[in-house]
Amino acid sequence: MTVRADPRAMTAFTDDGLHAVRRTVERLDDARARLHAATDGDPDGPAATLSGILDDVEDLLGDLAHLVAQPAVVGTRFARLDRSYAVDRAVAWSILAAAGTDGVADPDLVVASLATLRPDAVAGLWAGLSSVDRQAAIAAHPDVLGRLAGIPIDVRDGCNRAILRDHLDGLRSARDRVRWDPTALTGAAAWDPDPGRTAMDRQIGRLEGLLAADRILAFDPSGDGRAVVAWGDPDRARHVATIVPGIGTTLAATPRLLREAAVLRDAARVVDERVATVAWLGYDTPPGIVAIGSGLATGDPRPLAAAATDAWADAQRAALVDHAAGLRATNPGVHHTVVGHSYGAVLTFRALTRTGDVTPLDVDDVVALGAPGPGAGVDDLDDLDLPRGVGVWSATAALDPVPLLPGVLGPAIHRLGDRVHRLPTDRSNRGHAAYFAPGSAAVRAMAVVVAGRTPRPPTRPDQDRRRDSRVS
Repeated sequence: MTVRADPRAMTAFTDDGLHAVRRTVERLDDARARLHAATDGDPDGPAATLSGILDDVEDLLGDLAHLVAQPAVVGTRFARLDRSYAVDRAVAWSILAAAGTDGVADPDLVVASLATLRPDAVAGLWAGLSSVDRQAAIAAHPDVLGRLAGIPIDVRDGCNRAILRDHLDGLRSARDRVRWDPTALTGAAAWDPDPGRTAMDRQIGRLEGLLAADRILAFDPSGDGRAVVAWGDPDRARHVATIVPGIGTTLAATPRLLREAAVLRDAARVVDERVATVAWLGYDTPPGIVAIGSGLATGDPRPLAAAATDAWADAQRAALVDHAAGLRATNPGVHHTVVGHSYGAVLTFRALTRTGDVTPLDVDDVVALGAPGPGAGVDDLDDLDLPRGVGVWSATAALDPVPLLPGVLGPAIHRLGDRVHRLPTDRSNRGHAAYFAPGSAAVRAMAVVVAGRTPRPPTRPDQDRRRDSRVS
């Protein structure tokens, strides 16, 4: 099989090896000269001097043996890399060629290379690295590996917990430096003996709640913040549900996201215990109602435009595509359902369209909750890059105004054709924010979908056969 090596990396590797061999031979020649001078033809020369020179010769011969063995070592490591998934061979060779004399790859180069690859290639390259190389990469760049799709979730979890704990330590230190100024308090604020510390305590408490999750797949406190957390282990579960929230969702909402994921996980495990659920705040959501109202009051239409068009989703959908591809790379047999709530459903449907370099979302079932639409230009499921057999489900609760908004974001989801199946709701689901009410009709129906079953007879016979074979 032909190796597509990086010419510069391979040239450097060859030059370095040749230089090392030449230096070792030169040093052996120097040792021979010193040995000759020390004995001056007398085999009974100074014992200490002879012993030192002979030790040097032994070390140099060992170095030479190591250098001679390097091609075999590199070949073995590359063979291990080559057996793993679809690794880019030029990237693999570049990493191996840059390994030091101790055989450990440069962790900066390893992580930089991983960050350029697709999730399946990330998984393959990671599987081919030695344990020493992996630990070096983790120690050097936990922030990158913690959020990189295709890295095993146990590894990402460890990286993100360390980052989160460091961030919490910083917040606690900042809180302890806050000083109370009672003269600055008026009105209701005067009832709080220390409002600055109280606000920071709330922030710390919300983030501490993330540590209770079974796995942390991503954590980034910058800006509005991002967090991807799971109940169960997505790398070992048979069924995984990813919940994508809507507008105005920030790190402040993580307690709610964790509760919703826990409710769905518990309900789905009644059907099949092999379920994990993921609360996916893995994108920057559009501005919320407060920001929209403030923008309208000040004559700034941008917050409303962001929430009322699909341009925001188009800019963010690659993150969801990578998340799904990463699950498939580290758990190839997983049945994956994406549950999009409100604008999260817009993002999900936009991710089901191939545009430019972004491939469509790889998913088995899609559930839309209180969706304003699939995005402009989508009037039927045939307008999406939707693989045959993918189930599409929709729920609209009573008193939820969002699905009734004017069709800027396309028609209601249930109007995209007879392949869309309606999920039931009940009194517990009334309004836009109650789709995850424990024990509700919507949660029970979603649980069946997440577990790979059919809540009610589908409109297409081939879907019934697909689901029966998948569950078995």
